[in-house]
Amino acid sequence: MDLLATPLEEASNEVRVLAAALELLASRGEAALRVTTVAEIAGVSVGTIYTHFDSRDGLIEAAFLEQYRRQLGEHLRPFDRVIGPNCSREDLLKSLRESADLDSASEQVAARRIRCEIMGASHYRPKLAEGISRQNYEIAQIELAATKHAQELGLIDQSIDPEALVALIQIVLFGLVLRDSDVEDNPLPANFLDSIVQFAGAFFPLPLPS
Repeated sequence: MDLLATPLEEASNEVRVLAAALELLASRGEAALRVTTVAEIAGVSVGTIYTHFDSRDGLIEAAFLEQYRRQLGEHLRPFDRVIGPNCSREDLLKSLRESADLDSASEQVAARRIRCEIMGASHYRPKLAEGISRQNYEIAQIELAATKHAQELGLIDQSIDPEALVALIQIVLFGLVLRDSDVEDNPLPANFLDSIVQFAGAFFPLPLPS
């Protein structure tokens, strides 16, 4: 479900309710999310909310999962644009840098903290945990397919295990949350992005000399 694809006034009631819940979670947190407030923001009745979500907890879990899905999807967009028959090594490295740049940007700190909150909430919400696991699997399959395709194009060393490479890239890109927990305001090193691209470039064969 893409909440951004349709103007809110034209969206279905379910999409409008979920968008309202996301707005409340982002601005005021889980404790402030009340069904009556969501209904008021979405312009629907409380009964309509319970038609689509069996409880307040069910609505919160759905909103958390949508938020999580959006954040993971951001990392795939740079690669979606370039993986294809005409993709070059330079295109792939540029996309990797763009993805790393997205995750290292200061405005992403809040997004990563929300991701941590969602992961924490999943420990006492089994349905949310199942949904996150499913999202992680689906994202990994997309990345795995792109990696295998890049190997077929000769852009990634074919001797490398694609599943291991996908896991490594996820760890590097998503591991920045550890720095966010630092009480000191320690910015990333100035050459962080260059180092990431240089490191990843070791997996991408250099073009043969003409």
